[in-house]
Amino acid sequence: MEKKKINIIMVLLFLISNLSFSQDVFADYKIHFDRVHLTNYVQTMNDNFKVISTEDGSLTISDSGNFKVHDSGGRHIDVILKDGVINGRYEEYYNNGNLFTLGTYVNGKKEGQWKIYAENGKLWKVYEYKNDELNGKYISYYTNNGLESERGTYVNGLLNGEWVENYSSGQKKITGNYENGKRKGTFTEWYTNGVKKSSMDYNNDEVNGKVLVYYESGRLLYEADMIGREGILKGYHLDGRLGFEGKINNNQRIGKWNFYDSLGNLYTAIEY
Repeated sequence: MEKKKINIIMVLLFLISNLSFSQDVFADYKIHFDRVHLTNYVQTMNDNFKVISTEDGSLTISDSGNFKVHDSGGRHIDVILKDGVINGRYEEYYNNGNLFTLGTYVNGKKEGQWKIYAENGKLWKVYEYKNDELNGKYISYYTNNGLESERGTYVNGLLNGEWVENYSSGQKKITGNYENGKRKGTFTEWYTNGVKKSSMDYNNDEVNGKVLVYYESGRLLYEADMIGREGILKGYHLDGRLGFEGKINNNQRIGKWNFYDSLGNLYTAIEY
């Protein structure tokens, strides 16, 4: 009876060790859809897995298990495969040993939270995936101080809802909204000193509506009323006096443009 227990324990230990055992593979790699493609594969006597050719001329592992693939530049990935398909925890490392990417695959598709790290080890980006598409919150960080750089939300792979960008100081830089990956509504930008830099109305990712751009002092630099790609543009001197006015179409000046000196006097008119 005692001998039988020992045998069972030995079998369990063997199974556990096999589950945690990572096979080293020496090759340059890339992730292509749900598989790891290998080039410049260096076979060793310890390799006990199968590789098959792919359409692009590279190789891919067709077996199941935990594999550590080392490339010629010193980077490596730790990946779990099921019949060659990535399935489970995924880790990728820089050549200095620091973690680059951490995430999870489910049957070859990205799922849940994914984290990207800078080479200095600091957290850089955080994504959320569902069924291999970006779905959920996205946050990017400045890797020198850990402050938030960008923040938004993805729905089915496209940005939707509030979008925020910040300067490395933490000061707000840009705010706006996306709808199905395109800018919609008012986007506002600030200078590093907190003074408003611009305010632009968008529809379907194109400027459409009121445009206001300011000097760093806060005074109005120019304004425009846009309908599609057409509009009337007015620019101002630092003291607020009119500097120029005219029409634009497809970002080109058209028709008659008037230009005024610092005293507000018309000094030239040009036909475009």
